[in-house]
Amino acid sequence: KVTGKWVNGLLQGEIKETLVNTGWIEGYYKDGVPHGFYREFGHRINSIHTLRSMGRYYRGVLRGWYWRGHYDYSGFTVGKVDDEGKLTGDDIAYIYPDFKMAIKGKFIDGLLVEGHQCELIGSYMDNGMMIPVFNEPSGPAFEYEQPSIRCIALHPLLRDPWEDKKVYVSDSMLPQGGEGLFAKRNIEKREVVALYNGIKFKSSTYAAEHMPRSDYRIRLNGDLDMDIPKGYHLTAQYSATLAHKANHSFVPNCEWTLYEHPRFG
Repeated sequence: KVTGKWVNGLLQGEIKETLVNTGWIEGYYKDGVPHGFYREFGHRINSIHTLRSMGRYYRGVLRGWYWRGHYDYSGFTVGKVDDEGKLTGDDIAYIYPDFKMAIKGKFIDGLLVEGHQCELIGSYMDNGMMIPVFNEPSGPAFEYEQPSIRCIALHPLLRDPWEDKKVYVSDSMLPQGGEGLFAKRNIEKREVVALYNGIKFKSSTYAAEHMPRSDYRIRLNGDLDMDIPKGYHLTAQYSATLAHKANHSFVPNCEWTLYEHPRFG
């Protein structure tokens, strides 16, 4: 549903588009195409609508700085779009949900090609858009890990730097618990504690139904499952993410949610 002013069958001026997923888009049109600032909101989380994206259109094509929100509170990818309106370039950044840490470098159409860790140290307003300021990137290179049914990660031992500041793995204090997950610091309410990556496969396929039983297999949605395959259960074999080391509890102090990550999808 789109509400606004129609002139000769074309949208003109300020509009509001109501989306089927309880979100909406606010923006401007000229001669039937987006032209000017816009922002998209999603469903409520903790009584607050999530900001999905914001930017500026010129005759139907994104121009200048663009913020693309990841799933729910999974951070933002931000930078100047190219001539086709895509987040492609050598100066694009993914900002983690704490708005402190980021991975900055080369992206192609929003996909991380090569980036390095940096910190968000400030921001300023430029022509109606908030522009982030980062310090100099450093450390190991990160890229999209291309997880699939055959590949858990291209770099299985390369730790996620944001998660690495929160948790570590040690011997579990539970009987026969093996390795367990521990917090490095106090965790705030509703803060993301750890990340869970694994091989992804459709749950309804013949291959999925005949895969060996696994204690690490979880359901992502109605179509996809995720698992830590044999040969990657120990942190000496896989430690890019660590949420699979959290032990089950009948009185849990945390819960699962979906997270969209530039390395793991």
